[in-house]
Amino acid sequence: MPPRRTALLFATVAVLAGCSSSPSKLSARDTERFLEGKGDAHVTCTEGSEGWDYTCRSTGRKIGVDVDGHGPTELSNWVALGEPLQIGPGGEGAAVHERFVDEASSVCREAASMVGRLPRPVTRVDALSRLDQVLDFRRTELIQLEAIKPPVAILPDYTAMLGALGQVVNDEMQLRDGIATRSTSTRRSALESRRRDAAQANDIALRLGLVGCARTAIPIPGIAT
Repeated sequence: MPPRRTALLFATVAVLAGCSSSPSKLSARDTERFLEGKGDAHVTCTEGSEGWDYTCRSTGRKIGVDVDGHGPTELSNWVALGEPLQIGPGGEGAAVHERFVDEASSVCREAASMVGRLPRPVTRVDALSRLDQVLDFRRTELIQLEAIKPPVAILPDYTAMLGALGQVVNDEMQLRDGIATRSTSTRRSALESRRRDAAQANDIALRLGLVGCARTAIPIPGIAT
């Protein structure tokens, strides 16, 4: 991982601002002059991304710069143009969160739809086959959700949600074992654990705004409600 950002306090802010009264935000041109004054050649600064006021480029590299009316206040590390900047003081922003919600919710809705379309089992062998299909859908859902990068601020909660969903998968495996062995107590225990773990996953999903992922205990026709 790249080193942590270093907060910067500059004694030359009055020179950079160019006047005695500070503007609301340092201009892109003055930010370019500041970086060039530190030895970076041909700097061009444009509207920032990843939580930075400006994204500035120089000789195949880029850097995030946060500014106020006095001058630069914080810099990211220089990275290659094709690499993402580390997250700046402003965070990823609403657009990043919206894309995350849309992507994750779409994965969850697709998994629920596929489970809901399964026919009701007629025999015990049918029930085992249905659960095998459900587990395949669940594993695919987990793989796809784990591949989604959430906003940094909600990563711990998202990780906890995926952990609870993984527990639901384990419960459904136990449910399959109960059906295979004709054990009523195993089936009952698995269904109770499934409801409990699903409730935890659902609570986290709602907290994250992932309404499409808040139906973790998907009804399995003829097997679990």
